[in-house]
Amino acid sequence: MQSGNAVRSLPGVSKADETIAELLAREPEAARILLNHGMQCAGCAIAPFETLADVCSVYAVPLEQLLEDLRSSARAQDSDLVRIRREYLEMPGLVLTLPQVARLWGFSVRRSEALLSVLVADGFLVRDETRAFRRVGDIWRKVATVEPSFQSE
Repeated sequence: MQSGNAVRSLPGVSKADETIAELLAREPEAARILLNHGMQCAGCAIAPFETLADVCSVYAVPLEQLLEDLRSSARAQDSDLVRIRREYLEMPGLVLTLPQVARLWGFSVRRSEALLSVLVADGFLVRDETRAFRRVGDIWRKVATVEPSFQSE
């Protein structure tokens, strides 16, 4: 239900009364969407105080259009999370570093880090002692190399 500028709040979805700083802390990729609308908010000193509704008013951007663009970005993130989960499920023992994830799936390192942090927080992935990401529950152990011993009979 919508009334005025109020938009129904969904988990992970932006709403009119969210500040720019809150939005960017939760979803760093939103900076690109703001810039696409001509909003120079990402580095602004008043970002902690300005809401999405405030900046839409200042930049004459329709609030509903900005919110829809942000929702579309959230749906894309959900799709990317599903994609990563499926790859880890299809390849037991898959262990990837952050740069490898970015390269494999074509994401920026920053986006890869954001996606992986969601999967770690969900308990699906863990970052091991080598700083690589692997699925929780996968058996991962270093295999000792043993030199064969040849004894004459």
